Parts: sequence; C-alpha cells; structure tokens
Amino acid sequence: DICTGQSVLLNANGAIQYNWHPSSTLSSSTGSVVSASPTVNTTYMVVGTDVNQCSSWDTINISVNPLPILTINNNFSTICEGDDISLIVSGANSYVWSPSLGLNNSVGNSVIASPVLSTIYEITGTDLNGCFDVISSNIAVNPSPSLSLSPNNTIICKGESIQIEVFGADSYNWSPSIGLSSTDSNIVLANPNSSINYNIVGTDANLCVDSINFQLNIQAPPTILVSPNSPVICQGESVTLTASGATTYSWSPSNTLSSELGSSVVSSPQTTLSYQVIGMDNSNCKDTINMEVSVIPIPTAEILSGGGTICSGDSTAIIVSVSGNPPWNISYSVDGAVNSLISNSNPTIIYTTQEGVYTIPYVSDANSCNNTGVGSEYVEVLNTPEASFNFTPKDVNMLDPEIVFDNNSIFADSYLWQFGDNSPNSTEFEPVHLFQEDGIYLVALIAQNGLCNDTAFADILINPYYSLYVPNTFTPNDDGKNDYFQPKGVGISSFDIFIFNRWGQQVFYSDNIDVSWDGGKAVSGVYSYVINVVDKLGQFHKKTGFVLIE
Repeated sequence: DICTGQSVLLNANGAIQYNWHPSSTLSSSTGSVVSASPTVNTTYMVVGTDVNQCSSWDTINISVNPLPILTINNNFSTICEGDDISLIVSGANSYVWSPSLGLNNSVGNSVIASPVLSTIYEITGTDLNGCFDVISSNIAVNPSPSLSLSPNNTIICKGESIQIEVFGADSYNWSPSIGLSSTDSNIVLANPNSSINYNIVGTDANLCVDSINFQLNIQAPPTILVSPNSPVICQGESVTLTASGATTYSWSPSNTLSSELGSSVVSSPQTTLSYQVIGMDNSNCKDTINMEVSVIPIPTAEILSGGGTICSGDSTAIIVSVSGNPPWNISYSVDGAVNSLISNSNPTIIYTTQEGVYTIPYVSDANSCNNTGVGSEYVEVLNTPEASFNFTPKDVNMLDPEIVFDNNSIFADSYLWQFGDNSPNSTEFEPVHLFQEDGIYLVALIAQNGLCNDTAFADILINPYYSLYVPNTFTPNDDGKNDYFQPKGVGISSFDIFIFNRWGQQVFYSDNIDVSWDGGKAVSGVYSYVINVVDKLGQFHKKTGFVLIE
C-alpha cells in the first residue's frame, strides 16, 4: 500500500528483459526496477524474457490510500507581541508542528502559539495508514507599543498637582481614576490625597497594548506654627516671631521685618498687619499660614491750654488732650518736678496753683502702651493784693462833705477808687473827694497787681444839713426879673406850702419845693404863708411869714 502521491519501486528478476504495463504511472516500461506512482489502486503486469526468448509474466497489485485532509482553525492570524492564539488542526490521526518555537507543544492537534516574531507554522498530519499531509498557519506578530513616562516615579506634596505624560501608543487608559484630571489622555494632572500606583494601558493602531505603572508618593506637608500666635504690641514696639514645624521659612511682606527668611524674625509694624509665613520641609513640601500682629496706637497727651498768669490763692486748669484706652497714667512736670495722676476723662484737666513750666514727660494707657506728651504751658503766680483803706472825718454833713482817704493796701501797684456817687473814678493813691449830696455812699477801693485785684468797701454817711430860705417880696410882671415866689432849701425830705390873702383865703398850695408861685390873679399886697418841712433827719419844721407882691 502507498499513499496518494507516493512512489514505490517494483523489482523483477528471473529474466533478462522486462516489459511493464500499464506504463502510464511507471517511471519506465522496461527494466528490472521501475518506479510506480499510481493515483488509484492499480495492478501492474511484468513480462520477462530470458536469453532463449522465452517469456513469462507476473502481476503486482498496488493499493493507493488517500492523504488525510487537514483543516486548521486559523490559517492566517494577526496577534500582538506578547499575545497568544489557540491553533487547532483536524483531519489526521497525529500531528507534528514545526517550528516548535513559540508553541506550548510541538505535537497534538491543539497548541497555544505565542511567537515573538511573525511565524509560519507547518503541521504534518498522519492518518492510520501512515499517510500524511501538511497544512500551514501564518501568525503575523505586530510589535507591542513601548510605553514611557515623564516623569517616571516621583514624590509630590499633599495638595499639590503633577503633570504626567505617557508616550508610545495611540490611546491610553489610566486606572484607578482617583485624583486624575482625565483617564484617557496622554497628559494628565494628578493630585491624589494619598500615595497611589497608577496603571496606564496604551493601545496602538494595531490594537496592541502595553502597560506601565507610575508610582506617585504623597508627602504630607509640614504643619507650621508661629509663636506668639496673635501678638499685640504698642505702636513703635517690636515683637519676635518664631516659626516651627518646617525646615525653611519665608515671610511676607518683609518691609517691616528684620528678615524675610529664617525661623525667627523681628516684626516692627506701625499699624496692624497680616503676615504670610511659608514653611518648607526637606521634600520641598510647604505649609502656608497667615498671622496678624495687632498694633495698638500709642496714647498721646498734648497740653492745649491753661498757662498764663494767676493770682496767689487762685488755681488754673491745664487742659490736656489725651487719646488711647483709658484710664491714662499721666506724669506731668513742673519745672522738672514730676507729679502723676490717673484720669478717665478726655480732656484731662490738671488743676494747679503752682508756678512753673508744665510738660508731659510720660503717658500710658490701659493697654500698657506709653508715649511722651507734647506741648507746654507756663503758669505765673502773682501776689494777690490786699485792699484796705480808712477815711476822715467820720462825722460829715453837707456843710463840709469832703473826705480824705488813707490807702493801707499791700501787694498792689495800681488803684481804682469808686465813690458811689456817679462821680468819675480816681486812680490816685490817696484821693480827697467832695460829695455833692447827703446820703450813704458805698466807696470801693480796687487794689491791683497785674490781673490780680482785691476790693475793700466802706459805707460813708454824709449827713444832710437843713436850711430854708424864703423871699419876702416878688414882682410878677413878666419882666424876667423876680417874677416868682419860690422858697429854697437843703436837707428837705418833704415840703408843703400854703399861701393866704389878707382875708385868710388860700390862694396857693404846693407840696413840691421846686414849684414856684407866680402870684396868679392876686393883687399887690401882703400875703401870709405857712410852710411845713420834714428834713432828711426826720425832724419837722414849721415856718410862717409874709410875702409882698409889688
């Protein structure tokens, strides 16, 4: 038996010449040895002739078994480098795979192929008759993309972000998605809260993939503190600020600091100011805090007024304008001698009787802030005069109403006399004054020393002097001479006059000494009068007499 497509050598012997037939599938029709390649079952006959030309024949039957018909599940396949494919062949009884490189087995009807390069596998299948056939499977291997990262692996500070870029493929998938700005881009921003390992799968145009991992470690930032935490200082003072918790520190704004770098700086702001402190550790992770230095305005004290001249025994008020947080402790100096007071009032008033130059060398408030006051006032203290006077004579009337004054004042350099009778004042040291009317007069002496003065008073009694004059004749002829009858007098408090004719009839009456009688319709002759007077001392006087009308 042979298999389709095989040949077999046929040998004849016993003669010297041989003829074979049918000869169509023989290599030769003559010869002792021929090759037969039948395609179907065939019986060959050989005729042998010897030297005697005698012949004989014989036959051989050759059975032709068909080749196995092989089939494979993947005649041509494309895989990516690193992938595998299952190849299954059928149609025979046993199989041999070649080459065996990249196969999990070189025999058997089923293998797993994972070649590194494109490979044509030939599979020889043999049936039970020993007939075999060959079938091939072409596996094209596309190289996998080679992914790379920028950066590779890194450490960032918590709260920060990092840009990660992947190269080598056409599309990408990132996982897990925690902290990523995108999961399908070649460039992503990552800011996870904790360390994480990202896996990136890249796919090229052949749908081949590669994966790469990116380890992102998260460094916890430092926690910085500044001491003192919320300092309060007075304007013009400084405070030392000390930061801790990091390795290096930067401060801003720095224009009021002794330095913009360092763990300890001296702050000297003039007003309340917020500082930003950035602390960085050895991994360049940073923490930022803001802190405030509160600046309390320093108190002020300014002498506004109150200086000048005062009189001994008097006081003056030094007016001090203050600012800040009461109560104020105010130290004031008088010609270098320091006094102090506590005040809750603005303005503060310093009452004093002391002469000297007043200044404010020191003021502090409830915040314990202090300052030097400004302004000054000079207080001059003059002696206050003591006014005193006497006068003579003591018993005076209108017959001689002249008074001589004796000035007994001390500490005075000028004088002013007021006599109480509406007469002009006098500035003489010891004046002599003539009173024009009786009465009680309050005489004042103002003794002066600069703006200081003192006043002495005395009541002076000018007694009235009673006197009454009554004319005895008049001529009421309108010639402007002696036309009226009018008594005159001094020291009169009340006055009544009655005039009668010779028959006793009343022809005139008046209770006013200044009202005169013009004679009326009286005729020439002698008329009698009665005058009743009460003088200024209260004594009653009655006078009677006659008057002649010519």
